[in-house]
Amino acid sequence: MNYNITIPQQSVTFINLAGMIMISVIIIVGFIILMRYSAKIMPGFMGLLCYLLIVVVGTELVTFVLASIPLFASILLGHQTAFCITRAVIAAGLSHATRFILLKFTDRNQDMQLGDALMGGLGIAIGEAIVVGTSFIYLSALASTVNTYGLEALLADVSQAEQAELVEYVSGVASIIPATFLLQGLSYALDIVFQVAVLLLLYAVVKKGLPLFWHGIVIAANIVLEALSLFANYSVLDYGVVVVVKLVILIGVIVAALRVDADYLGGELRSFSKMRKKKEAMPKFDNIKNK
Repeated sequence: MNYNITIPQQSVTFINLAGMIMISVIIIVGFIILMRYSAKIMPGFMGLLCYLLIVVVGTELVTFVLASIPLFASILLGHQTAFCITRAVIAAGLSHATRFILLKFTDRNQDMQLGDALMGGLGIAIGEAIVVGTSFIYLSALASTVNTYGLEALLADVSQAEQAELVEYVSGVASIIPATFLLQGLSYALDIVFQVAVLLLLYAVVKKGLPLFWHGIVIAANIVLEALSLFANYSVLDYGVVVVVKLVILIGVIVAALRVDADYLGGELRSFSKMRKKKEAMPKFDNIKNK
């Protein structure tokens, strides 16, 4: 086995940059939602908790149950395409169930506002970012260890079979074109914005009478996004296509959200009336002086 493997420093840089892009998008979107729409924190926390419990755990559990059934096992384990599509459908279905539960819980006293719905979407996005970010942290730590101490340091307390596996894995990471990691980060950053945007659509369904078929549109878009990530191999071309397709879908969702805002929400998304009210509430200098 070749123990003189190193991971390009540019790969380490792009892995860290991908993580920072995701964190930056979360902070920017969260700041806008909190400041612009005076959202509550609890829907965000509920979105995070529901994603981890329902989507992450639920996807693994449903996949395990299906793989335990002989008929489904032969299809899932024997065909990669069938496995990826099945996982995408399960994850998208559970994600939508999470959104629906979150909206119903937030609106239990009929007091849900747009900002609360958007914050719930951000919570779901943070849950997804935590799962993805864990893999980035692992890759970054692995690359730093291999480059600093050498591959042999990782193999000291590992069995012979595991050594071969680990060497093959590190060799695979080292062979990936560095820009792939950056494109992967951009891909998941687009997912963050998507999760927030679709909550506006579902908020309009629950509160403003938007037709129920929008549930189907959101689920279909979610299935495509999940499938893109599952089918993508670690190559610049694959993730380049993923980023472009996700960007097109996201633009479509945002355009739809703006149209829904105009037709059903009365421009609530783009209205600055709350900000104007805050400014008017502050006493003017002339008024203070005259008192």
